[in-house]
Amino acid sequence: MHAATADGVLSVETDTGSGGWTHPMFRAARSGADLLRQRDSVAAWARLSYGWLARTPDYKAGFASTLAHTAEFYGDFASSARRWYRIAQESCLYLNHTFVDLPRDRDSAAAGPDTAVRVVAERDGGIVVSGAKMVATNAALTSHNLVSSLRGTPQDEPERALCFMIAMNAPGVKTICRPSFEAIARRAGTPFDYPLSSRFDENDALVVMQDVFVPWEDVLIYRDPQRLAQWPRCGHTQNMMLQGCTRLAVKLDFLIGCVVEALKTTGKASSPAVRATVGELIGWRDMVWAMSSAMVGDPTQVADGAVLPNSRTSMAFRLLSQTLYPRIRNTINTLLASTLIVQPSGSQDWHNADMRLLLDVYYRGPGDRTAQQQNKIVRLLWDATQTEFGSRHDLFERTYYGSNEVVRLSQFGSAEADGTLAAAKELVDACLDDYDLDGWTVAHLK
Repeated sequence: MHAATADGVLSVETDTGSGGWTHPMFRAARSGADLLRQRDSVAAWARLSYGWLARTPDYKAGFASTLAHTAEFYGDFASSARRWYRIAQESCLYLNHTFVDLPRDRDSAAAGPDTAVRVVAERDGGIVVSGAKMVATNAALTSHNLVSSLRGTPQDEPERALCFMIAMNAPGVKTICRPSFEAIARRAGTPFDYPLSSRFDENDALVVMQDVFVPWEDVLIYRDPQRLAQWPRCGHTQNMMLQGCTRLAVKLDFLIGCVVEALKTTGKASSPAVRATVGELIGWRDMVWAMSSAMVGDPTQVADGAVLPNSRTSMAFRLLSQTLYPRIRNTINTLLASTLIVQPSGSQDWHNADMRLLLDVYYRGPGDRTAQQQNKIVRLLWDATQTEFGSRHDLFERTYYGSNEVVRLSQFGSAEADGTLAAAKELVDACLDDYDLDGWTVAHLK
């Protein structure tokens, strides 16, 4: 990625005065051209994993790059924001985040805050925190964790109203990871059997903090429920949705290519009904790419001359991503049906001479495609949609950056805040003013 061809796509000069270079997502955008460069850099990284790695460093860079122009929002901790903007940009820091309380802690009145992250002590040099947060995707590989909340916290529990950074190797920090799909794939077969889950699994974890010391310079919000409730409005959501939208667009390019090739095994690839269904998938793909372009083509102006991806389009993608991917996966299942299931048990079958005689006959492909080539494309689509890895991606896209409720409440709240609902009401009021009980009230309709 340090090749000369990466200049301008995967590397730009820092704006910290260091004279160094950084990934475009780590530097605050100042124009639509900057946003386009960020989008293209995301696409370039996403193509390295065919769209399957979602929490690459450019994702949380979307948060870090807002810290310069939103520093004053953090009040007494503005210097912390500026410090982390510089650190993240100059080192291309790999961050993960944990914003969600354990299920039992989401109703604090019923469960009590005993396992939720909270301040347990204050020292001259910082604070001591304990508790647990989720979901820390790829936490085992990251440098630091951004701990905060999307929902805010109750006013009567200020000890939980926090936003801070912790090093993943800080004393008292533990990660509890789910089973590794990569390890399962390695034991169960070969890359031929699990070409995606054997290399692109982003493990998800629960982060537990047991009396972890956090220096003041790493604190962004402290015992401030009101500020924490407003924190998600600081613009990082737009940046992260640009990364997510672009990454998903690359992923859909990959899935559509797989589907078209795999359909050749069914004998129905030329059917008008099948082609129409694939056309729908292509239309969804086009919509996601169009949203990515709209985010950078109509930027939102913010403080200090910075710009962010279009806020309304970013929010719309956040909603669409929850419903789109499950629909696409279901469509793939309907198109391929039993073709995905009736496959050899694994690559070892192809190395068995007696079995190979049967496979070469009964799994042969169209034209000059061999049975092994035929099986290879179907196994790829199987791993993408049917394995634990594939199922996890369905759940991941459904809950991308928040639960269904949180995303929809954010959609409503942002429309109230930016005047979208007010403009809609004005349009309705104008229509209502056009008539009364006695007829039309405007001259051009009388």
